[in-house]
Amino acid sequence: MASTGYGTVDLDDVEWTEGESGTQHATLTDRLGCSDTHVDAYRTDAGVSVTLPAAREHLCVSVDSAGTLTADRAHGIEPGCLALVPAGAGGEIESDDRATWLVVSAPAEPGPDAEPVVVDVADLDFRVPATSDILTARLTDRLGCRGMKVNVRRLRSGDVVPYHTEGTQEELFVPLDGNGTVRVDGESHDVPRGSVTRVAPERPRSAVNPGETDADWLMVGAPPTGAADEWDPGAEIHEWPGSG
Repeated sequence: MASTGYGTVDLDDVEWTEGESGTQHATLTDRLGCSDTHVDAYRTDAGVSVTLPAAREHLCVSVDSAGTLTADRAHGIEPGCLALVPAGAGGEIESDDRATWLVVSAPAEPGPDAEPVVVDVADLDFRVPATSDILTARLTDRLGCRGMKVNVRRLRSGDVVPYHTEGTQEELFVPLDGNGTVRVDGESHDVPRGSVTRVAPERPRSAVNPGETDADWLMVGAPPTGAADEWDPGAEIHEWPGSG
């Protein structure tokens, strides 16, 4: 599917490579067809760490267990938290129990005095932006991202993200707390919690919450063109929800 500009991977359906000391690793970049981001998944036993190289910035998601990010100091990471390790910092992630990690990374220039940042999605301030009717927490500036744009969008029951293309950004979609649907090129695909979907800039896409409860989605765009609170320049809305 990646060759068509769309790819999706369920973390329950990947080939894991056995590493040392109870670590499993799966590289998802090629399978997704990513060009501007790297996507990796890890499974770790309790107390086993994964090293994050300093050459890139890393967005880390603990899918199912609490853990710790150690860089300038130790940062606690609960399920439902996002951790950003800036370029130039590097660090290690480890879990309190057997855990699955999703790590999205991108090339970035080190920022002055950049430090890791951890945010709890449950504590975010969601607002309706000027670009859509979907409740959104803008995280690019809060996390200090320099190689990607990061948002969490809260889709209420029946919510549909405007069906759109991007200018130059590839987009990654990760449903954080419930199953969802992505629509790409007019076709709908079910995506379970913790799966990763990548869509090329020129492919029209949308995210849909068909469930009965709110669902939070992590959405990442790279390269980080345009302001943090704006669409990627060249993006085009093909269909507003309810207009089709």
